[in-house]
Amino acid sequence: MTARTTRPLRALLAALIVAAAGEAAAQAFSAQSGCRDGVPHGAWQLHDAKGHMRVLGAFNRGRRTGSFIFWDENGVRIAHLPYEEDARNGTLALWHARAAQAEGPQRLEAAYAAGRLNGVVRAWDASGRIRGEYVYRDGTLVDAKAWDARGRELPPQAARGQASKDATANETYLRTLEALVARHARSCSAATPGTHASLR
Repeated sequence: MTARTTRPLRALLAALIVAAAGEAAAQAFSAQSGCRDGVPHGAWQLHDAKGHMRVLGAFNRGRRTGSFIFWDENGVRIAHLPYEEDARNGTLALWHARAAQAEGPQRLEAAYAAGRLNGVVRAWDASGRIRGEYVYRDGTLVDAKAWDARGRELPPQAARGQASKDATANETYLRTLEALVARHARSCSAATPGTHASLR
C-alpha cells in the first residue's frame, strides 16, 4: 500500500476516533430533572462523569425558564443565560475561561428581550479590557463603539465591523452551550409524572 493510498485511510481513522471521543464525552453527562406530562419540569441539573455540576437551570413544562448557570470542568462559572418561555430574556453574561480554578474576567454582558439582542452589549478581551460597547434595538445594531488592544477607539465603520464579528462569535458559543442542554433535556416519558428521572 502506497503512502498516497494510506493518507485517506489515516484521515478516516482520525475522523472516527474524533467522533467516538465526542460520543463518549456526550455520554459522560447525567441530567436530573423533575418531570410532568413527559417533559422536564422544575429544577434541572447536568453533572459530568466526576459528579461535578456543569449546568443548573429550570424548565416549565419543557421550556427553559429563569437562569441557566454553566460551569467548566474545574467548577468555574463561565456563563449565565436567562430565559423566559424558552427564549433568551434578560441580561446574559459570559466569562473568559482560565486554566486555573478561578473565575476569569468577564467576556460579555448582553441585554436580550424575547430572544433578540435589545439594549446595550458590552464585550471585554481576555485581559479584562473593554473592547466594545454596542447598542441593539430588536436584534438590529444601531450604534457601536470599539477599542483596539491598546485602548484606542476605532473609527465607526471598524467598530460596526467588530460588533458584527463579536455577534457571530458569541452566537456560535451560546448555541454550543444551549446544545449541551438540549442534548440532555430528553423526554421524561419513562418517569412517573411529578417524579425525578436521571437522564443520559
